[in-house]
This record gives sequence, C-alpha cells and structure tokens, in this order.
Amino acid sequence: MNPLSLFTAALSLGLIHTLIGVDHYLPFIALGKSRSWSITKTLRVVAVAGSLHVLSSMLLGLVGLWMKASVETLVGIESVRGNLSTWFLIASGLVVLVMAFRNHLKQSQSLLPTKGLLVAFLILGPCEPLIPLLMAPAAESFGVMLSVSAVFGVTTISTMMVATGLGLVGLKTLPEAVNRWMPMLSGLTMTLCGVMMLTLGV
Repeated sequence: MNPLSLFTAALSLGLIHTLIGVDHYLPFIALGKSRSWSITKTLRVVAVAGSLHVLSSMLLGLVGLWMKASVETLVGIESVRGNLSTWFLIASGLVVLVMAFRNHLKQSQSLLPTKGLLVAFLILGPCEPLIPLLMAPAAESFGVMLSVSAVFGVTTISTMMVATGLGLVGLKTLPEAVNRWMPMLSGLTMTLCGVMMLTLGV
C-alpha cells in the first residue's frame, strides 16, 4: 500500500475518531473549569492522558504483531477494553457527582479525584482505528508502521488539545455564578459521556 495513503488515513482517522468521541475532551473541559485551572495546565493534563491513551493501544498492537495475532483477535480485545472503559467512566462520573454534591451541602472544598480517573479511563480505553492501521503498514516495514502510528497519535492528541482549549475559552463567557456548580457538572459530564458511548457508540 502507498505510504502516503497510509499517512492520510492515519491523519483522517485520528481527527475523526477524536472529534466523534466526546469523551476525549468534554470531561477535561469540565475538569479544567471546575478546578479553575489555566488553559495551559489543563492542556498539559490532556497531553499526558492522550499520550498514554494512544501508547496503550499501540503497545497492544505491537504485542499482537509479535505474537502473530489476527486483526480480529486484537479488535476483539479492544472491544472488551472499550466496554470496560465505558462502564468505568460512568461509575467514575457518578462517584464524582455524588462527592461533589456532598461537598456542596457541607460547603467543603475538598478536591475530587477527577484527574486521576480521567487518565485511568483513557489508558483503559482503546484507540479502535489504530489496530488496523498498525497491521497494514506492518507488511511494508517497521519504520513505516511506526511513522503511521506517530501520525495517528499526534493527530489524536493535538485534536484533543485543540477541542479542549476551544471549550475552555467558550466557558469563559458563562456567568461567574455557574462556577459553584462546576464540580457537580464535571461528574455529570463524565457520566453522560459514558452513557453516550454505551448507547450511541461514540
């Protein structure tokens, strides 16, 4: 296959799968707003989480290639990971929502473990399009495979960061009074993203 076609596919899939998967950026927007983080700090968290998200699937693909596993087997494993990550996000969102509501009633300012939960979610969550992308260039050369993976990964992480940054800029237009509800909204956002993944497959 033409390497240019592979690079184009990697770029396109990285962009589309990230934009469609609202869990890649909406929870981080809510997290950054609820913690009153700067855009720079929020984007650093997104960059770390996104990198681990891509690398976990890339590692699975490389192990699969080394073990000569079929595409169907690896896609099946990614599907299981996807189901686990979806329920993990829903459960985590509900925990954050309940804790935020309790803090609101008690007027407590204790921090919620949102950042760690989102990073864990993205590590557990699969990059479904990456596995077929790894298999196709593997027949060409190891270098081409790594290059295609790098294009996909950079596109995915960059799209996550741009979408998160734009969302945070947009939230600055909201009334200041909304900020008091942001901890609960961050938990609700995580939960709804998980429900959308479960029902709509996004």
